[in-house]
Amino acid sequence: MEVDEFYNAALGHYFMTSDAVEKQDLVTGVHPGWVPTGEWFKAYAPGLKIVKSTNAVCRYYGNPLLGINSHFYSADVAECRKVSSDWELESEDIFETILPNRQTGACPDSTVGVYRLWNQRSDSNHRYTTRAAVKEEMLAAGYLAEGYGEGVVMCAVR
Repeated sequence: MEVDEFYNAALGHYFMTSDAVEKQDLVTGVHPGWVPTGEWFKAYAPGLKIVKSTNAVCRYYGNPLLGINSHFYSADVAECRKVSSDWELESEDIFETILPNRQTGACPDSTVGVYRLWNQRSDSNHRYTTRAAVKEEMLAAGYLAEGYGEGVVMCAVR
């Protein structure tokens, strides 16, 4: 399945989803201001366990009243359990990926690393990308890399 990225210029926020209904709602303006960026990566469908080493990816949404207007994704069960009560769990299995090596951030040969970048200067916005150039652009804009090694948080299907 394809995980597509969207951007809202008014908010200065990025959002990614694999859900067909969410994608349609964003494209048709049900949630105004969101446009596809053309960035995407492949993941496994939730609950299928096609590959033995896949992990469910949790998705949380921060509480905007607390200054957290962002979605947070992780394929690490322990990290998902540590998310504070300031975040609302939207799904324990939004899609599935493989975890990188926890020391180096390296992904298996058949996969590509997904970087998680966080803008702590705004209202806690996150961006996820497989492209090193996008990662560098976001770091230059003040985002911080989160995850393993140099900020790899999950490994997407190549």
